[in-house]
Amino acid sequence: MSSDKKDVSRVQFQWWRTPMWYFGSTLSGWWVKFNNKVSVWNWEKIPRSGPVILLCNHQSYLDPILLGIGSRKRPFWSLARSGLFDNKFFGLLIKMLSAIPVEQGDGDIKAMRDCLEVLNHNEALILFPEGARCLDGKIANFEPGFMLLVKRTKATVIPAAIEGAYDVWPRGQKKPNKGKHIGIIFGDPISNDEICSMKGKIATKFIQDKVQDLFEEVGEKLGRPAKDQPDTDSSPI
Repeated sequence: MSSDKKDVSRVQFQWWRTPMWYFGSTLSGWWVKFNNKVSVWNWEKIPRSGPVILLCNHQSYLDPILLGIGSRKRPFWSLARSGLFDNKFFGLLIKMLSAIPVEQGDGDIKAMRDCLEVLNHNEALILFPEGARCLDGKIANFEPGFMLLVKRTKATVIPAAIEGAYDVWPRGQKKPNKGKHIGIIFGDPISNDEICSMKGKIATKFIQDKVQDLFEEVGEKLGRPAKDQPDTDSSPI
């Protein structure tokens, strides 16, 4: 029958997924904190239940681990470039952290369906709207693709920012540095209705401004100089 030929979902919700996430998040978090200082602010702003989309800037491979340290008692799913699953150790780790493989380039319809399924099960999902790790530690223009998930679900949006992870593991470097200070900060929840009331380009800029403000705030807490904000007016609709 045709139903037997359907693809098996990549986002299974077995009882063991949450304990596995806690184990992987705790183990990797210990490793990061053993080699660096990590500070977290406003973790209590993350809702304990219901669908959540956490939108954050993207500085390094460590970002999902750092957000796991910050989110404390709220497990989440995330997207990871499909090629990362080819590495046996790292692939196993990101599977434990509930990563969904995504093909970069043209829109990955299967990954989008997986994200919708996660949110429809009242789970939390992390997205990096820049689309890739930054090149210089600054926040690049956000891509508007995340708005499709916001509009197709009733998810609450949580802006977040990471600073210092770029110093630990910048793009293009094979191994991470040690002895750095990383900061993670979460912003106030934004209702689904508020964001969906805006047009796509306006909503994208609204979210980027929220993340940029948090990025500057966490930079101040870490004693870092402010970094320039990209010209979001030039981003495509």
